[in-house]
Amino acid sequence: YLTIKKAYAKIQGFGDKKVTYDGNAQSILPTQIPEGATVVYTYSQKGEVIGSFDSLGNMEGLTALGVCDAGVYSVEAVIAGSKNYYEFRANATLEIKQAKVILITPSLEITYGSEYITPSLTVESAVNSEKVIEDLAATYLCDFTPESPVAVGVYPIQISFVPNPNYEVSVIEGSYTLSKAVLTAKLSIESVAFGQAYPTPQISYQGFVEGDDETSLITAPSVVGMP
Repeated sequence: YLTIKKAYAKIQGFGDKKVTYDGNAQSILPTQIPEGATVVYTYSQKGEVIGSFDSLGNMEGLTALGVCDAGVYSVEAVIAGSKNYYEFRANATLEIKQAKVILITPSLEITYGSEYITPSLTVESAVNSEKVIEDLAATYLCDFTPESPVAVGVYPIQISFVPNPNYEVSVIEGSYTLSKAVLTAKLSIESVAFGQAYPTPQISYQGFVEGDDETSLITAPSVVGMP
């Protein structure tokens, strides 16, 4: 008689993997599986199963064929035993590292009365900038705005964000400098005949902005040194 023993269903190329978070699902898949075999991949974290999928694309507890968030996952690949194959199990570790992100606000400077420049928030990361800003609810804060009249000076452009375990965040914060406008005061040129009273020169101004006038001056100039 002829005895045909069960075969060992082995998979190849199944091993540990390290990647960086990019917003996409990550998985560990073998390079080769036995023909006709179905492999079930189960993902666990800190001893708790979070979901699984098989080589046919069926999922349980997952929304994609893999996991997305940063962290360390235990992955078990199982081929169930059958009349022709012994059960096969293999384990590997998937590590998804945090994506590095730099949030940046610029340093801006304008002169009082000139057109306002709206600050911007830029992102340096391998992950899509719009996704980073959305995931971190990132924005900037500055006390100097067109709606909030302020004195000349330097105003920080601060960055605000909500920590997210998928990102390692650092910030580079700029500032908004509002410089003084140039105001010119000019005396009128007067002439007088000998022996007549000296007329008082008049002061005129050039450079007032934002509807200001001489009443806006803390100390208005005066004419001194008249004979």
